[in-house]
Amino acid sequence: MESITEEIVREILLKLPTRDVARCRCVSSQWRRLLTDPSFIHLHVNAPHVISGTGAQALLSMESRDRRIGLEIAIIDVLSGKTMCRVTDLPTRYRPANACNGFLLIAHPKNKPVYLCNPITGEKQKVLPPLEMEHVYRRSYAMGFSPPSGPYKLFRLCFPYSIHLFETSDNNYMEVYTFGDDSGGSWRRHPYTFPSSNGCRLRQMPPLLVDGKLYVLMERPGIDTLAEFDRMLVIDVASEAHGMYHLPENFIGEVTTSVHAFDMGGRLCIARHIAGKRLLHFWVMEPLRGQQMDHEKDRSRWELRYTFYVDEYGRRHDDRQAGGAWLNNGDGMLCYRLGDYLYIYDTTKDDQQRKTKSDFSEWDQRIQLPAAPSSHKQRWNVYSGYRPSLFSPHNLVCTRNNDEQEKYEHDLAHALRYKHKHMDPPDCNVRGAKRVRHNNS
Repeated sequence: MESITEEIVREILLKLPTRDVARCRCVSSQWRRLLTDPSFIHLHVNAPHVISGTGAQALLSMESRDRRIGLEIAIIDVLSGKTMCRVTDLPTRYRPANACNGFLLIAHPKNKPVYLCNPITGEKQKVLPPLEMEHVYRRSYAMGFSPPSGPYKLFRLCFPYSIHLFETSDNNYMEVYTFGDDSGGSWRRHPYTFPSSNGCRLRQMPPLLVDGKLYVLMERPGIDTLAEFDRMLVIDVASEAHGMYHLPENFIGEVTTSVHAFDMGGRLCIARHIAGKRLLHFWVMEPLRGQQMDHEKDRSRWELRYTFYVDEYGRRHDDRQAGGAWLNNGDGMLCYRLGDYLYIYDTTKDDQQRKTKSDFSEWDQRIQLPAAPSSHKQRWNVYSGYRPSLFSPHNLVCTRNNDEQEKYEHDLAHALRYKHKHMDPPDCNVRGAKRVRHNNS
């Protein structure tokens, strides 16, 4: 009867959303054992209501640094405002790279290990970097996933060192790590390169995953001018095909203060802030169908969705000013951060009736953000593309070497237990003979 009751509970819990299942782990030890069982997690991760989901969500990453604690990353659910987990045992130069389904990728600017973190469970897993055969000036990491149940992959974009840092180089290459494949968890170099300037700034837009494709912003800085954003590197996760797509025509010829990308209802959306004019444009890209990537496509794929006026209240017009853009899928609120202010727009209302005579959309709210404590350095950012999942990063990184190590540990423990159980009792005569010889000596 007890097994029947547990099976009924199991079927009920399988139908719950991911966050509710995570909360149910605290009900009792019996429920925790049931909900952490690998077979239950596998069924829940692949359940139709989890795969379809309610759209990508936003994660707030709050980074705190000081000499006592080093780096602490608090991962917060933007919609609920609740802290999901904290990462406290990493060196100070680590920072989040991008969100991919139920994981947040945390990377280092140097050739160091990367970490996969599941904010729901608080688990994290280390992935070693590849060996670098040449001097790399800059590297960028991104994690991708091919829906509905395709492989998870890590992509590392490498920009080799060049004397002419601000010239376009065709030697940039990509390295790929596929989780759960037959290579035993190893990196491989992609045969095709991609053009880009080696002088790209380190503080760039995080890579964004939308519908099985990774979008990485490419910029062409000049030595004496602000950076210009003119193209997007698009990577199809499943086929690993990649190509360059131009940004909208209006991006060319004007100085761009910042560009931020996020998922807007399954489509790529770019927020572009024009320096000096206090204008903010939101461009939506037409979905890319299939795996084919066309290099240097025209700019007809872009649609101008919103135009706002941003009152910056005397803040400086440069790329060092903190910013960000995201959409809260739960309530349809479009958010834009500029310095110490947060601008909010309700996308669920009829935009045509709310536009001004100059075809500008009007913000619903402007909120002044709280000041950070002065005791240690604070930095925060919002990452789009997160979908709650119970999938453990330990199960994701299941390489052949790990399997061999686990088998060895199991066999060794079994052998020691067997030897202990069948060990012959000591021979009393032998022990006595030893004592006699010792006494006679």
